[in-house]
Amino acid sequence: VTFILLTNNFWEILPTVRSRCQVLNFVSLTGGDLAKYRAELSAEERLLLNKGLDNDFLLKYYLETGKVLQDKFYLTYKEFKAMDKFVRLEFARNIAADKEQAQLCILTWLQELWQDAEELGKKEIEKMELMIENIGQMKYNVNLRLFLENLFIQV
Repeated sequence: VTFILLTNNFWEILPTVRSRCQVLNFVSLTGGDLAKYRAELSAEERLLLNKGLDNDFLLKYYLETGKVLQDKFYLTYKEFKAMDKFVRLEFARNIAADKEQAQLCILTWLQELWQDAEELGKKEIEKMELMIENIGQMKYNVNLRLFLENLFIQV
């Protein structure tokens, strides 16, 4: 069983519950804040953010961490699902070069799926759970390429 707990104050959760949680931080900015920030970007920053500029989650992540999902790794979940297995394996090989970029890519897919959570079927929810489980295990995995290949075939 997988429980998804949402909170604005992580430290109010009992320590025994916190210790068993995998934490995924999502930045909470309003649409107005994002629109204002987009308007203030320089041409260089626009080029750096490229496609991610249209994705509120990636823009929020950039504002919080200063890190961007590189354009070559930017892929929507729908685009990923349209790939055949061999192309997925090639994508896994490419993205395995940077663990942080791989995690951000999967977080982006989770955010995309979460937006449509009410309309998802059982299989898609199971795939979300699989991604959530695996994103926490990525930091402990020695062979990231093999790990991602396995995940991408299952998803």
